[in-house]
Amino acid sequence: MVNNSLSASDERTHEPSIKNYADDHIEVNSVWWIQGDAQEGAVLSLTRTDDTSLYRLRPAETGVLCFKASSVSLVSGNIKIVKGNFADIVKLQAFIDAAFGQEPVIRTPVWSDLYLSPFRKELTDEGFKKWLITLNLKREGRNSNICDLLRSTESYWVIRFLLNSYDNELSLKSMGERYGLSSSHFRRITKQALGNSTKYELCQWRLSNALLELLEGDISITDVAIKHGYASLSHFSNEVKSTLGIPPRKLKNLIECISNNETSK
Repeated sequence: MVNNSLSASDERTHEPSIKNYADDHIEVNSVWWIQGDAQEGAVLSLTRTDDTSLYRLRPAETGVLCFKASSVSLVSGNIKIVKGNFADIVKLQAFIDAAFGQEPVIRTPVWSDLYLSPFRKELTDEGFKKWLITLNLKREGRNSNICDLLRSTESYWVIRFLLNSYDNELSLKSMGERYGLSSSHFRRITKQALGNSTKYELCQWRLSNALLELLEGDISITDVAIKHGYASLSHFSNEVKSTLGIPPRKLKNLIECISNNETSK
């Protein structure tokens, strides 16, 4: 997360300012919390190829600006910026859509959008995530240009593909072939999208699903291990213990004990 203040007239060299942004300066895919100057507000210009969008903020007005790689310039006023983690936001949107059973379809092609909202304070990395979750829980995500922008990225599509494929006992090489990429390129884009090694992330997904089924369903530990592709019961037990510090049988007994105590109250 980066906190900057951009001003059309600021010439101090020790602080980031619009003077450091040439007209052809390109910002990579970004999500920003922004606030207009308390007196002047601000006008921000974003240009991508031959398309330009102007975003106006009234004095002290706040919002979330999301855009794909663009040339950015401040037309007037002053603006405060907090840069969020774009990759994390895309990943979260993919998981939210998968949880809601929403097909990975782009409703409206869009490359930038400003969501105005009276935020009480600057957003942190967690604040961006909470904002996106709230947006989707209110079902506004289905009709949000920002959510459609996130859905139109390569990272979103590869994560949705992984969510649909990782439980099919396919190797990364096989998944890459199904996705239409070489194994090395597939590993590269999945690691970029996930923020971690693909193999590690997929193992964590598998373990999470196995634990949810174990704790919520009437199924034996052995059956859970087999169903989720573990080589043996000991393999599954070792994975759980190394991650949570407790073997699955003790974990299941602990949850059942807590549940029984709650029921008897």
